[in-house]
Amino acid sequence: MVDESVRSLALWTAIVGTVALAALVLMFAGLGFLGPVNDVLGAVTGTLAMLLAFAARDLLPAGLALRWLALASAVVGAILIVIGSLLVLTGRTGWYLAGLWSGLGWGVLGVWFLVLTLTLFGSTSWPGWLGWLGVVAAVLLLVGLAVAPGILSGIDDWDSAGPSLVVPQALGYLGSLLLLVWCYGVGRSSG
Repeated sequence: MVDESVRSLALWTAIVGTVALAALVLMFAGLGFLGPVNDVLGAVTGTLAMLLAFAARDLLPAGLALRWLALASAVVGAILIVIGSLLVLTGRTGWYLAGLWSGLGWGVLGVWFLVLTLTLFGSTSWPGWLGWLGVVAAVLLLVGLAVAPGILSGIDDWDSAGPSLVVPQALGYLGSLLLLVWCYGVGRSSG
């Protein structure tokens, strides 16, 4: 059973993440001043996802080790997402390297999300499509872990990144988009 705090945090994660995405799209459409708005809201979205992980902790498997691994990945993932935002907001890196940090954070957070969605797969607490969507989103988030070499190399330029970074980064961010859709579905569910 999904309680009200889980549904509420899921819905807020979806809303804030969607506004962050809208700010990003509008920034690339020529409204550059929305870049920092996207960065701040991206950090807030990651933090909300971490809070959602803790609110949903009773839905995780009963095994203490797996539960704590999942929750620790949510915390570490959120910290990396916030670091990515802070790096670009403070001018310590450009947008690409900061995006790699945030992408890695979403990948690490994907460990929690995969444990959660596999645990709840087929649950009667919500529509079946949420189970499939959650698993697909989690797997795509995990693909984002492949950006770690770009961080270690300090790559901060889209043109020099190459497909080995651009593709997993794009797939990881697609996973984060699907996570937002999943959060919206959970937030709107009645179970």
